[in-house]
Amino acid sequence: MTDITANVVVSNPRPIFTESRSFKAVANGKIYIGQIDTDPVNPANQIPVYIENEDGSHVQIAQPLIINAAGKIVYNGQLVKIVTVQGHSMAIYDSYGSQVDYIANVLKYDPDQYSIEADKKFKYSVKLSDYLTLQDAASAAVDGLLIDV
Repeated sequence: MTDITANVVVSNPRPIFTESRSFKAVANGKIYIGQIDTDPVNPANQIPVYIENEDGSHVQIAQPLIINAAGKIVYNGQLVKIVTVQGHSMAIYDSYGSQVDYIANVLKYDPDQYSIEADKKFKYSVKLSDYLTLQDAASAAVDGLLIDV
């Protein structure tokens, strides 16, 4: 049997934007993207957002981004993948113009950022498989030790 390195999580690449209290789609809502820790509704704080096409090319589009009845971002009625080139804040509004959510820095919620932070904080690492038990690995721990499972 061939060794498999399964390192890509199967997940929805197009998130569904929902009301935090009811989990219903934010139908006909709007999303604004801006500089970190700013109000992205203010045009002076907004950053460029792009549609990423299937061929990898990018097309800049205007804000706000539109949420369809299913809670997904659309452009001219088509589902799209939206990207930026930097960390950003995000404000989500419902169809009545009421703010549903505000995220000051979306990178704080990005799993890829955790490994970057871990690399900054941990000086050493050991493989758990090098020890008979988790207790043995933990006992070998020193300040700043990362146990790699």
